[in-house]
Amino acid sequence: MSPGSVSRVFGRVTTAVSGFDADGVLRTHVVLVDGAGRETARFAVPGGVIGDARWVVDGVPAFFVGETVEVALADSRAGWTIAAGDDAVVRLEPTFDGRSGALLEDEVPTVQSLTPDLGGATPGVGTLVTVRGARFGATQGDSRVTFQGLFERVDAPVVSWSDDVVECRIPQPGLLGVPQVLTGTVKVWTAAGGWSDGHQFNNGPRFRVLYQWAGDHWPKARLPVRVWLNPEGFPGGAGAASMVAASFAGWNTAGSYARLEYAGLTHAEAGPHVGTGVRSGDGRNTVRWRTVWPHDPGILAITWSLIDTLTYERREVDIEINGADHRWTTADEGDLDAFDLPSTLTHEFGHWLRLGHTQLVASVMRLVVAPGQRRREVSAADRFGASFIHPSYGTLTAPAAIAEDAPLMLTVIARDRKGDLQPGLAAGRLRSYLVPLDGTTMPSPLDSALDVPPLEVVFGDRPTDGDGATTVRFERVPRGLYRIEVTVDGQLVRPVPVVRAGDAPIVPASTLAFAGVTPQPLASGMRGIVRFSLPQSTQLKLDLYDVRGAHVRSVANERFAAGAHELPLWTRDEGGTTMAPGIYFLRMTAIAGATFAPQTRRVVVLP
Repeated sequence: MSPGSVSRVFGRVTTAVSGFDADGVLRTHVVLVDGAGRETARFAVPGGVIGDARWVVDGVPAFFVGETVEVALADSRAGWTIAAGDDAVVRLEPTFDGRSGALLEDEVPTVQSLTPDLGGATPGVGTLVTVRGARFGATQGDSRVTFQGLFERVDAPVVSWSDDVVECRIPQPGLLGVPQVLTGTVKVWTAAGGWSDGHQFNNGPRFRVLYQWAGDHWPKARLPVRVWLNPEGFPGGAGAASMVAASFAGWNTAGSYARLEYAGLTHAEAGPHVGTGVRSGDGRNTVRWRTVWPHDPGILAITWSLIDTLTYERREVDIEINGADHRWTTADEGDLDAFDLPSTLTHEFGHWLRLGHTQLVASVMRLVVAPGQRRREVSAADRFGASFIHPSYGTLTAPAAIAEDAPLMLTVIARDRKGDLQPGLAAGRLRSYLVPLDGTTMPSPLDSALDVPPLEVVFGDRPTDGDGATTVRFERVPRGLYRIEVTVDGQLVRPVPVVRAGDAPIVPASTLAFAGVTPQPLASGMRGIVRFSLPQSTQLKLDLYDVRGAHVRSVANERFAAGAHELPLWTRDEGGTTMAPGIYFLRMTAIAGATFAPQTRRVVVLP
């Protein structure tokens, strides 16, 4: 560069030293270098640091060591300095800790408050958050507002934008776990000023995420979620069953219709591993201890999920516990050098109900845990999340049977979607429907409202009391079977009971049915669904044979509860080998429980 010229230079700031020059003016002397460490420019700007304070001149940029910039330089009597013009400095990259000289300039946006400052990260129309501050810009343009993710920023959907107020929605977590939306600062980024308050992650008000849910859920036919324990290597062996059951008990909250229940012991594997026992994907939700850990040794436990790629519904979940790289304890008094196993299991069971991580200290879904820490109790925020995903909207108590033409008395406790009680709810906001059943099938207690005209509709007897409770009365119920459907503000209370009036015949909960495999035919390498229902709990075998009668594979060999079931049938094995095109036969055989002749259905696999 020659005197009197103006030139643009690029580089990383390696020196920014303040001092008084010979003319008595405080200046900061800046040195830039390129990627190879070669000096690209030296210049000075008015202002600098004296002691613990910094002097700045309005309109004159400042610089931090480590940030990368492109600057326009001009010659002056004091040497090279920043040229005039709004585009004289372009901030390309902040320092390693996110600082930039833009922090000291007028264009930097600042976030002053959030309303509200806490809530749940959920799908759909999320909570509206009002962000107040300054220097956001009159219009949005390329600017954005972001929430804290897992070591990243997550863009929020913007509803409205002005220079000092932005309205946005809490971002939605990803269905497959990315992104996550966590407690942290809410930041505004603008092209003119960069990150609000001078940093991508630090500075400014924080939004507290009480729970996060990506939108996936359990199909009602797979509830309750049955928990199996593989005792191999597990501390306490089969005796650990009570500890496992106690670890999920807190998730069975009144605000949620989803339940976890202990099913028994199994030799099934957990996760997509080839093992000596029944392979994963068999529908058993298994807790497994690993003495050989194939994952990152820093991870305490992993929850695997088998997800339907069309509906994103959960087909199976499994837990692996890292018994190879960490010390564990189950003692009530704890061990400062060991991780608490019940706390870790409670955390993982929260994932089973589809809750994501939070950063709330009291939450069992907190991402980070240290040896000696105990978080066995499900917090209020955790219960809110569980209720929001599978909302019961209350509790309905009804007798199983009454006399013919007798009155029917119900007790209802009303809740909102977060599971909070609803005291003072007007009687007209609670409706009860006496729905007759046709005597052929019995709906599930978790099914939606039936498309059947009710025999009678009544309101609550009075507003709900301080505990959210009220009573409902049907004056005269004729002989028959009835489903009692109660709604709170139009939302169905689950589970839904069935009441028998008089000597009406009891409908079996389910009859034997073997629908076979859908879709048909199957493309080679794809997955089908095996659907069947059982009249009672049954030990069942499902085996696949080719047209010559040769056994191809075992699909299932376990006890199934009464009711409807779905199992995946893959046309490739664990090693990735696909089934040859052709005709196969799926055979269902009862070993114990229900008695029926073996059932066979055809399966066609295309090339």
